[in-house]
Amino acid sequence: MAQNSWRTKTPNDWDWANEIAVVTGGSSGIGQAVVQRLVAKGLTVAILDVQDPPESLKDQDRIHFYKCDVSKPEAIAAAADAIRNELGHPTILINNAGISHRCPIIELSDEALQQLFAINCFAHWYTVKQFLPDMIKHDKGHVITVASSASFIAVANAGDYSSSKSAIRAFHETLGSELKHIYDAPNVLTTAVHTEFVRTPILKHQQAHLDKEGVFMLDSDFVADKIVDRIVSRTGGDLILPESHSFVAGLRAWPAWLQELARDKMGRRARRRAETAGIALQ
Repeated sequence: MAQNSWRTKTPNDWDWANEIAVVTGGSSGIGQAVVQRLVAKGLTVAILDVQDPPESLKDQDRIHFYKCDVSKPEAIAAAADAIRNELGHPTILINNAGISHRCPIIELSDEALQQLFAINCFAHWYTVKQFLPDMIKHDKGHVITVASSASFIAVANAGDYSSSKSAIRAFHETLGSELKHIYDAPNVLTTAVHTEFVRTPILKHQQAHLDKEGVFMLDSDFVADKIVDRIVSRTGGDLILPESHSFVAGLRAWPAWLQELARDKMGRRARRRAETAGIALQ
């Protein structure tokens, strides 16, 4: 109730056959799986991605692809205009696109840092500025922010990724507050998705090392099921996957010594992965 404007009932003005969803990064991984499930529910989906969708998503009446570099606000604006003209105003926005580097802070190039924040973080601002106004106008919509468990605990050798995910967790919380108190649109839902490691193309270069270490990995289909279930339930809030790891959300409330033990464990694991991959550490 708290994360849904204290409602006791869910909004009943959703008609899935007439809803339009935008999915960034919808050509692969979690995004691709989400697109498939939304279409199966009868929704129309617009994919924003720099890579073409796979054959399984082509030639389907309810799937529309817009080649778009989400790191560029002008590209998102052009794609948004095309979507509104061709499909109508979207009621669901899933900010899923993301990239990851594995590099210590001082070794990361300025260009790589800027690219990651543009895709993982700034793109959320760009898409919301395009699609949220109509949701506010009708007091109906759902913005899904795909963050990460890394938004709760910093990951050594991935400072840029952890920082970007922490930023969009704050973005999600601020957006929910503004919808209620600034825009008087409490029925526009917001959901933040925080996952552990997921088997997606973003981790393809680390997959073997993670498997060797026995790191717990989620399947993209499992994550997509949970995201679409949340959309269909017409409720917002935080979605931590797997649910058994919800304790990570309270890490900042742990005693400092316990937080440091957790970071030490992850730091040692990150160093082993880097050494195995042949990454030079200064």
